Amino acid sequence: MKILKTLVTSMLMLLALNSHGAEPALAQLEADILAKQAKYEALVDDYQKKRQQLEAAITELKQQEQVLMALKNELAALNSVMTEARAAESQTRPLKAENQPLAKKTGIGAEPDEEPCTCVFNSNRKYNPEKVLWNNAYWICEIYKTDGTCSAVKKIKDVSID
Repeated sequence: MKILKTLVTSMLMLLALNSHGAEPALAQLEADILAKQAKYEALVDDYQKKRQQLEAAITELKQQEQVLMALKNELAALNSVMTEARAAESQTRPLKAENQPLAKKTGIGAEPDEEPCTCVFNSNRKYNPEKVLWNNAYWICEIYKTDGTCSAVKKIKDVSID
């Protein structure tokens, strides 16, 4: 727009000079007009190149947006398949051990066994008890193996604790 105003102003000056008959000023004016016209054409070319680059970039962005949307839809579909597969697996899988009741609790605070463990008795150890108090009754090793370990325990019937 600014260049157009300058061109119009130059044309008016040219007309004014033509009426006064100044030849050197006319040549200068023609040179200015040609220079400004060349500058204008260069700016128009630059504008067109940049516009083409912007249009190409916009086209590329639209293509990338389509690819992203396709990937997003594919991801959503895979997530729903995974969710359905996990739901189906949880329905067919047996309960985990911690969810199932134990037939027999073990450890501290658990109900004690009916009889003591045979591992309490061992004739090869320095301390091997003759009898053990277990559930208000005394117990002894009934059968010692050749290696000194106990294979069976027996309750002493005549002794009990009240």
